[in-house]
Amino acid sequence: MNGFLKDRGRWKKRILYICVAVLTFAVMSVSAFAQGLPEGDPAIVDAGVSETQETGDIALEEPVRTEETAPEPSPEPEPTAAPEPTETAAPEPAATPEPVEEPAGGKTAEPSVETLPEMPAEEQQMETKPPAPAEETKPVYNVPAVFLKDIVAKGDDSTLALTDEQLAEIEKILPDALSPYRREVVMQAYSLVGKVHYFWGGKSTQTGWDIRWGNEAIVGSGGSTQTGTMRAYGLDCSGYVLWSLVNTEETLGAAGEIGRMDKTDVSNRVGYGTAGQWEASTEIAWEEAQPGDLAFYGAPATTPRNHVGIIVGRNGEGQLLVAHCSSTQNNVVVSEAGEEGFRHIRALKLVQTREEGLPAEKMAGGRKMSNGLPMFLTEAQVYEDAVKNGWNISE
Repeated sequence: MNGFLKDRGRWKKRILYICVAVLTFAVMSVSAFAQGLPEGDPAIVDAGVSETQETGDIALEEPVRTEETAPEPSPEPEPTAAPEPTETAAPEPAATPEPVEEPAGGKTAEPSVETLPEMPAEEQQMETKPPAPAEETKPVYNVPAVFLKDIVAKGDDSTLALTDEQLAEIEKILPDALSPYRREVVMQAYSLVGKVHYFWGGKSTQTGWDIRWGNEAIVGSGGSTQTGTMRAYGLDCSGYVLWSLVNTEETLGAAGEIGRMDKTDVSNRVGYGTAGQWEASTEIAWEEAQPGDLAFYGAPATTPRNHVGIIVGRNGEGQLLVAHCSSTQNNVVVSEAGEEGFRHIRALKLVQTREEGLPAEKMAGGRKMSNGLPMFLTEAQVYEDAVKNGWNISE
């Protein structure tokens, strides 16, 4: 029995020695392999170092347990002395300089102050630049025009006089049976051709030449790219129509051919803007159009840029001619209706009733109060009506 136990103890020692030898050989092989790797790949070197150190720790622990269980080492060479080179060889790979970006162990190191990315120039400016001062609020204009200096006369009634040659040309394009009222509308419309600039929100009920025309003023009406700019004062498209009708009434009334009507009443019946003038007129066919009727681009609020003019005759090809105050040409001009962009022909109720010879108090077109009586606007009310009726719609 004692012999069996002794044999069993010898076998345990031999097996233990064999295991220690195998582990020692494995450790030395790994160390030699790690030392032969190129220094340019820190990830592989670091992996070899950690594996060597981990295996070396096991190799150092095993001999301690062996000494506790074995009474004496055998005369054979002890492989337990082999781990000593492992302890000295392991730190060598660790001495390899580690890159800043990728330190040993595969973890990303925190960047130092020198390696922090530079802050974009815009962000640097945001940090160092003081807050911008608030933008100055632009003045809001709510009046037709702000004149910059004393108004001086740029012309007079003689400026509106038509030459004999002009009158002869106008007579050629007018129908023979045209009523005196329509004929006067055409003459008043032609008297401003080429003489008055375009001015957004420009209105006038002046009899004859308005001395404000041509004087420098700031465009005070909102709703246009011209708002706030400085221009020579004149008329906009609906202002041109209004002036022509007011002066027709003044001329024929002064001659006793029609009953006199106050300018405010005329303004109320003609309308200040394109919207008001559209409401004060009725649609007719192009074939029915006569000089003195109105031409529009479109119905109010259906076109981003509405425009109105006065039909003054037909050219040699029978096409309608329209006199209008053009923003693009900055003056009163005469154009062919279709080519200019006019699409609707409408007859003013004022013109229709005047042709019938009705007295002013029975004329249609004025707004009615709830009791059915006609309501005529004061000059202040007419101005307010201009804002409501299309200063932001008419050209």
